[in-house]
Amino acid sequence: MVPSVAALSIELLNSLLAVSPDWIPALICQAHALVGLGRLDDALHAANHAVARDPTNADAWETRGYIFERRNEWEAVLLNGEAWERSGPIARRDQYEFHLQRAIAHCAMDRIPEMEAAIGANLALLDIETQEIAARRKSALARVFRRAGKPVPEKYSAKKP
Repeated sequence: MVPSVAALSIELLNSLLAVSPDWIPALICQAHALVGLGRLDDALHAANHAVARDPTNADAWETRGYIFERRNEWEAVLLNGEAWERSGPIARRDQYEFHLQRAIAHCAMDRIPEMEAAIGANLALLDIETQEIAARRKSALARVFRRAGKPVPEKYSAKKP
């Protein structure tokens, strides 16, 4: 049987991390590969190590949030976001994922007003015309419902009736 790309990646990353155990990009890559293998506890350990080494690293925080999302630990997604926010200013390019993760967690927890507010903050980051925001809002909300593991309500569906 041929090993998967994720498994081969883990082998390579383990070799790199044996020499440089605090190399943040390798830790984050390792976390993503471990998610691909379904090893969420190990992935979280790698992401936590990255955050411990660099508490302001947005990739590490985003990866942690994604792991909590995959584990359906919605309160943990929100707590991760709060800790990420306390870690220091979040660059504009990283705020998009920050707000998206919040929206997904609120959606999964049936907190629709909070979900809509987070999507509003997410879309406000885009440099687009007001009329285009309305069009993107529906598709963004549909994506949030899907990532939260919920059916997309008709009013958020991007499909035309």
